[in-house]
Amino acid sequence: MAQKKYNRTDSNNVVMEMKTGIKQFKQVVVAKNDEQKVLLKTISRNIITFVKGSPGTGKCINPENSYISTTNGVQLFSDLVPEHSVKDAYHEKEYAVINRNGLKENASHIYDSGIQDTKIITTKLGYSIEGTLNHRILCMTPEGVKWKKLADIRPTDVACISRKQEFEDIYETEEDIDRAYFIGLMLGDGCYVLKNTFSLSSIDHEIIEFFCKFCKDNFDYAPKQSKSRYCDHVVCSKQARSKLLEWGLLNIKGECKVIPSSLLNSGKQSVAALLRGLFDTDGCVEKKSAITFLNKSVKMCKQMQNLLLRLGIVSSFRMKTKTYNGQKIQYGHISIIASSLEEFRNTIGFNIKHKKDRLDYLVDSTKRNTNIDVIPKIYGSVMLSQYVNAFDLNIRDFKHYTTGYRAVSHDKLNSLYEK
Repeated sequence: MAQKKYNRTDSNNVVMEMKTGIKQFKQVVVAKNDEQKVLLKTISRNIITFVKGSPGTGKCINPENSYISTTNGVQLFSDLVPEHSVKDAYHEKEYAVINRNGLKENASHIYDSGIQDTKIITTKLGYSIEGTLNHRILCMTPEGVKWKKLADIRPTDVACISRKQEFEDIYETEEDIDRAYFIGLMLGDGCYVLKNTFSLSSIDHEIIEFFCKFCKDNFDYAPKQSKSRYCDHVVCSKQARSKLLEWGLLNIKGECKVIPSSLLNSGKQSVAALLRGLFDTDGCVEKKSAITFLNKSVKMCKQMQNLLLRLGIVSSFRMKTKTYNGQKIQYGHISIIASSLEEFRNTIGFNIKHKKDRLDYLVDSTKRNTNIDVIPKIYGSVMLSQYVNAFDLNIRDFKHYTTGYRAVSHDKLNSLYEK
């Protein structure tokens, strides 16, 4: 029979000792939040303590608009939830997720807490998360990185978001990459709401040539130019339309378009080709040092923002109102921030020559403001001070940042880490 003894060492941890007939074990149990501090104090003061808590303790996120980084790509949380899940119950679901350090970690179950009160947190750049009030996210504090409940998040808080995720080493053929680019074109300027017909609207010869060749090679069908709208190139083929259904392009209107889940889980080259197709159609290289994207499907824009971030490209998202035929229509608007322009060119780029030339000019000749994408002074100084102490570096090389005199940009922080 085992005997347990708890000795409180301070307000945050307890030394747990377990004695059996053969061995004696000792372990320090550390509280990670206020609730655990109360629990450990109670344990240390009583011989027997009963602890009751509902499964999952209410820390959940909305599965309909939350994406999970897994080793199989970015997946919509609702796609991982069993079809007939039961409230207040665990459901077995084994898959590998990516933790806060970018490493693989195995998950075994999904818990359904049913309908709960939630809170939506949106950052300055438009990244958002919706979860229960008890759900925690990583935030920067003057003492370093800490977990905070959504209920406790304030407008001045700084949320931590992973800026890049390594892709699985997936073998991708030229056919896979071309299909991803084709789907990107269709998501941008394609129409596939009819049962046996789809079309693409474009006046760029690079897009038209690719579209016609792709349809001929894959569907054995040459698109016909519309007589009423010269920019429309139409495919009337039941076989071709059924193939698009297999690829995830359902019979839906433009404002309901979404990126197929198969492409969210594909390799790096296919994801880049998909985004290239979208930016070739609905993207624009503006004169004011910006690459922008505009589309009626808000959900697809949010998917794009997550995929861009997975490639290490930071963007901002906002809603934009435009007037069309006298009606005001809401659009999703994405803008690539200046510090990510070169990464965009190297990873995604354009197939349209005039857009490609403007992007090259933008990156090579425009002086960009690096003081926008920065870590707030008080938090950046804490991070660098911890880094300098951990690696025993010369504090003089970092004094402008560790003292809080200057805010360190993400690019500067990466370059200092590489040194």
